[in-house]
Amino acid sequence: MSYENASALKPGQVQVSGAYGTSDEHRFEDDQFNFVQNYFGRVGVGLKGGFGLYGSYYHKGRRDPDGLWSFSDDYETSAYDLYELGFKYTIIEKELALKGGLGMYFVENDYVAQGLNLQIIYSYRFNPHIDGSLIMHGTGVYEQNGYGLVLGLNAGAGFSTNLERWAIRPEIGFNMRTFTAGIGLEIKLNKMESALKKAR
Repeated sequence: MSYENASALKPGQVQVSGAYGTSDEHRFEDDQFNFVQNYFGRVGVGLKGGFGLYGSYYHKGRRDPDGLWSFSDDYETSAYDLYELGFKYTIIEKELALKGGLGMYFVENDYVAQGLNLQIIYSYRFNPHIDGSLIMHGTGVYEQNGYGLVLGLNAGAGFSTNLERWAIRPEIGFNMRTFTAGIGLEIKLNKMESALKKAR
């Protein structure tokens, strides 16, 4: 999930985001669907030239259809934690952006895989209070047993009294094995240099 739009952060501006989502994940090995709960947090800082740097944490939990949490040694069928560092480059302000990140997957504190995620974000601002976004994304995962590639498409929206400062962002998405839905909160803080001056 993305929970954002194509807009760039101003140089020195800080963005803090968090989200909660659920998904129905198809397990091909037994043709079953499992309900999954997800949550994540992200912090970004704006640089010059439309660039931004981001760090994020994502947790995927698993429970089976009768509501009991279950875990396994396989990160694809268990709860896992993903730590990711990445960038965002806004090509056309408020309309088009490229985002990428390198992540590390952990299952029960054991490192199990690494992944490279790329996103193309197209956004349209309907008015100062509402925007919408389409996010095409792909993730390549490398683990001990080989490589994997997951492609997907998400659609989201932003609602706010001022999209330049904060937004509530519902989002739905679909990849090769999962349908997801969730809601996020995005807050853009004052520039760091202004905050430092106030702290003094």
